[in-house]
Amino acid sequence: MAKKNTVLLKTPGNLPDIWIISNWRDVLKRAWSIRWIIAVTLLGAAGPVLPLIDEVVYVPRWLYIPAVFLTGAAALVSRFIPQKGITDG
Repeated sequence: MAKKNTVLLKTPGNLPDIWIISNWRDVLKRAWSIRWIIAVTLLGAAGPVLPLIDEVVYVPRWLYIPAVFLTGAAALVSRFIPQKGITDG
């Protein structure tokens, strides 16, 4: 059943089909939630590397852990805030 402002993405095999919003490209380019998600992903990936480069670049744990938490919280909150230039699909 078609949903308003969505596009059906057929998946292979027995996986369920996915409905995506029709303006997904605009959302990827403009949404702050996407930017925050990328930032929290990069911070998460940096976590295991920081002890290895500790002598070159020192980032204290008391700074790193809250930064990851606050970035993730910002991603969650920004997902629910309407943003200029992005319509409902």
